[in-house]
Amino acid sequence: MFEILVWFPVFLLAGYICEKIFWRDYGPFNVIIYCFSFVGVAIHELCHFVASILVGVTPKAISVRLKSEVSNKVSPHGYVYTGDEKKSFMQALLIGLAPLFISTWLFFFCLHIIFFNPSLNGVVSPENVPYIILACGFVSLSLLVGLTPSKADLRFIARAFAQDVRYSLYQVFLALFSGFLVWVVLFFFKITLSLDILYYALVFACYYGVKYLFYFVKCLVFSSSLEELYKPNSNVIKTRKRHKAMQPRQLKIKENQW
Repeated sequence: MFEILVWFPVFLLAGYICEKIFWRDYGPFNVIIYCFSFVGVAIHELCHFVASILVGVTPKAISVRLKSEVSNKVSPHGYVYTGDEKKSFMQALLIGLAPLFISTWLFFFCLHIIFFNPSLNGVVSPENVPYIILACGFVSLSLLVGLTPSKADLRFIARAFAQDVRYSLYQVFLALFSGFLVWVVLFFFKITLSLDILYYALVFACYYGVKYLFYFVKCLVFSSSLEELYKPNSNVIKTRKRHKAMQPRQLKIKENQW
C-alpha cells in the first residue's frame, strides 16, 4: 500500500547524484544540460506552487529564470514566495518536500507511459509514438535533476519546526497515527484501492479528521472543567457571606482606631 515510501530516499539520493553530474562544464554539450536543468527547475518550483495551494497557503509569486541576475550567465534557478505569515511545520514540510513527492510520482507515470502505454490508449498515432517516448524520457531525466530540496527549502522547514516545537511534534504524531489508522482499517476490511495516490488522500483526510476530533474533545473537556471551576457551591457561598458580614465591623474598628 505504501511501497512508494521506500522509493523517496532512493530518488533523493539519485537526485543528488544527478545534480553532481549535470552541474559541470561539458563544453559544447552545455546547451543540452541547461535544457534538462531548466525544465527540472521549472517543475521543482511548480511543485512548490501546487503544494502551497493544497495545504492552504496562498503563493504570492513564482519565478523561473534561465540566467543569473548578477552575472547574466546561464544558471537555471527559481523561487516561490509564499508571504510572511506563519506556516505550521506540516505545511512547511509538504511545501518544501513537494518536488521530491510529486516528481517521484511523475517519474513513475512517465515510465508507465514509456513501457506500457506509449500510444496513450490509442490517442497517439503509431508514427508519433517515438516522440512520446522521447518526451517522457526527457521529462523523467529533468525530474531527477530538480526533485531534490534546496538549502532554502530545508531552512524553510527547520524554521517552521523551531517556531513551535511542541505543536510540530504533535503534527508529526497526527501524521503517523493517521497513516497507521488507515493501514489498520484497510488491512482489517481487506480494501484495495485502484490508484496508490488514493491511499495518501485517505491519510490526508484522516489527518484532518483526527485533528478536529481531538480539538472537539479538548473543547468539551476544557469547557466542562471551567464549569466545575466556576460552579458555585455551599462552601464558597458561606465564605462570601461571612466575609460580607465581617466587613462593617472591620471598618468600624478602623474608624475607632483612626
